[in-house]
Amino acid sequence: MQGRYGRQRRIKNANELPRPPPPIGQPPAPARVPKEPPVADIIGKLYVENEQIDVAEGMEAGWAIKLILTVRVCSGLWTGISDCDETFNYWEPMHMLLHNEGFQTWEYSPAYALRSYLYLYLVSFPARILQFCIPIIAKVGIFFGVRIVLAFVTGFIEFYLYKVISKRLGNGIGRNYVILSLISPGMYFAASAFLPSAFSMQMNALALGLWLQNQFFLSVLFTAISALVGWPFAAVLGLPVVLEMIFVRRKFWRFVNYALISGCSVLALLAAVDTYYYGKLVITPLNIVTYNVFSSHGPDLYGVEPWSYYAKNLFLNWNFQLLTAAFAVPLSYVVYRRLYENRPENYWRRYMPLLFIAGSVALWLVIFFLQPHKEERFLFPIYPLIALLSAIGLDAIVHYEFTFHGRARYSGYIGIGIITLVFMIFFSRIFMVYNAYNAPIEGWAALTKHLSSPLAENEDVDVSQLRYAGLTRVCVGKEWHRFTSSFFIPEYAVDLNRDEKSKIELRFIQSEFKGILPKPFKKGKIPEITRAIPTEMNDQNLEEPSRYVSVDTCHYLIDLETPDVTPLEPNYVKNRDEWESIWKKHFLLQNRSPNVLFRAFYVPLLSEWESAWGTYHVLKRKATFLIK
Repeated sequence: MQGRYGRQRRIKNANELPRPPPPIGQPPAPARVPKEPPVADIIGKLYVENEQIDVAEGMEAGWAIKLILTVRVCSGLWTGISDCDETFNYWEPMHMLLHNEGFQTWEYSPAYALRSYLYLYLVSFPARILQFCIPIIAKVGIFFGVRIVLAFVTGFIEFYLYKVISKRLGNGIGRNYVILSLISPGMYFAASAFLPSAFSMQMNALALGLWLQNQFFLSVLFTAISALVGWPFAAVLGLPVVLEMIFVRRKFWRFVNYALISGCSVLALLAAVDTYYYGKLVITPLNIVTYNVFSSHGPDLYGVEPWSYYAKNLFLNWNFQLLTAAFAVPLSYVVYRRLYENRPENYWRRYMPLLFIAGSVALWLVIFFLQPHKEERFLFPIYPLIALLSAIGLDAIVHYEFTFHGRARYSGYIGIGIITLVFMIFFSRIFMVYNAYNAPIEGWAALTKHLSSPLAENEDVDVSQLRYAGLTRVCVGKEWHRFTSSFFIPEYAVDLNRDEKSKIELRFIQSEFKGILPKPFKKGKIPEITRAIPTEMNDQNLEEPSRYVSVDTCHYLIDLETPDVTPLEPNYVKNRDEWESIWKKHFLLQNRSPNVLFRAFYVPLLSEWESAWGTYHVLKRKATFLIK
């Protein structure tokens, strides 16, 4: 407000304005005591007090969202399924929800009830929209459509987190976060994965952003969604909001209130959905924890690995970013202490978020390194936190040189050098995985196209031979764990010449694998088929011979040709009297490629020369017969 002579007049604080006298006969009101400024007013950014003096160069929001979504959509379109758990525990049950048929694992038996249908229902929502809006879309189109939606969800959460990090911690840290997250192989593979650990990664990243914005109730709510709908162990990553509310803000009962409201609300919805599908009261998070923690066989039946397994996976997925993430706390601490050595004590609260985040990552690694059952997907939830810590560490290098030497000449080159090196490793890793391991998803897509073509239009098929029994059987043996899902199996094959169609089904033939395989859901309608307790199921990974059919009853066979031949895993393609290959592609044989560097990262020429390769085949039977 301008004064009479154009000078700026000082506007008094409301606490400084004179109070009107009390009415006659009433005692005077007590004097107002100025309130202590809230923590949010003190915190500011990590190294600067407010937005106006943060001169670090950020990233324009439009470019950030375009880059994020482009890379994430590429993940949805061009990555394969690396974990059979994703296929049989998520894609198959969702196929059942949409088409009333699919494969059922023991976890979905009402006798065990380890998997929640609420997560499946949430992910199936975009699939139902696609079916409704584009009724002629093929099932394989639904598959890729859902993966793109999952990639978009991850991308938008990353963009939100980038905006929050820029505002709360610094423009340079936000810019580094976007770049380092995009060039991380781990984030690339996890972004479109249909797994509870990937869902927990998304929800915990959202909860992290809300916590940094002081939206504590919403942060607790999304942490509860992550743990109850996604994966119970992800509750560990709610540590930052717990520590701040209880020890920094001293709001213990408010936190308890938030936790009870969020947990009970989510748990009630979860129990209602699962009780409907299982036909009895079910709390799936409790069943998961009981099986994995308190059962005598849960943690050590599948994927028992040494501690080095996670060390190797972290390096493959984050490589040199692990160094900047590991040094984020000490480097930023030195810079922070130098900048604020004469500040009041409450300015240390700016540094607490970094300590809390690093502490939750460390706790997660300790817990899962000690577990005998190790899988790469168990690390998904901490991936955004690793990217953030790496971004802070890289930014601290620049601030360190500037703070102690008054310039940032060499550190800028170091930062650019690290990002360039990480980008080259990212591209090398992504290309190698695509080149070496993408044959299964391409092979099943080729079979889908082959089966979807009307028989009279399929030039390479003898119309006098196949599909006249009313059933076309596709089989897998040792390659069962690379099956992409029933979304790649058309419902019918059509013969225009005879005006007939045959039902297509997938079945297993015996191989050297001796664990339990899934079996088709009971035929019928939902929820009867989900409430029925399947026979020949067990939770101890014991082989069930009833899963197998004779290879003589198979019209098509998916197989990997390798030098390792056994009576149960013969080289089918060599039997040219019975089988012909209608599609093939090379596939890396990991157990015959001892050079870890050249099989993990693409090095021109050397990766081909130093690695052993098999051939992935889609085989079609030549002989004429009927399935009885």
